Amino acid sequence: QNRVEFDLVSFNSAISACGKTGEWEKALQLLNLMAKTRLQLHTITSGSVMSAFERGGEWRKAMQLCDVMLRSRAELNTIICNSAISACDAIGEWKSVLLLCSLMTQSRIELDTTTLSAAIGACEEGSNFQKAGQLVNALECAMSALLFG
Repeated sequence: QNRVEFDLVSFNSAISACGKTGEWEKALQLLNLMAKTRLQLHTITSGSVMSAFERGGEWRKAMQLCDVMLRSRAELNTIICNSAISACDAIGEWKSVLLLCSLMTQSRIELDTTTLSAAIGACEEGSNFQKAGQLVNALECAMSALLFG
């Protein structure tokens, strides 16, 4: 009757290890087990799972996790969104990249230079050069803000 109690730190550590090796299936299993123990989804946990999806090329899973986080009001941030964007961008899912950028804007999540660069690349890939030009202007503004405060 040696029962092991798992806490948020235990799950985060295990999921982070999966994320670093791209073992998205194991990360997802741990996330589901975590939900069964009624532990709340945490930003660190989400980021680690998203990293596993990104490294495993699982852009659909990355999109689904963003959707779940938005619907459950979990904290979705720039870093997590950028991981999802990278997963989509890596296989040429330019429409999903633009959708995520739109969701970030609607949810008032900051689009940083990484986000904007991926979005510009997505526009180019989708031959949407007008939108790419708008994003280049936004990127220039973001860079100015970073450099000159």
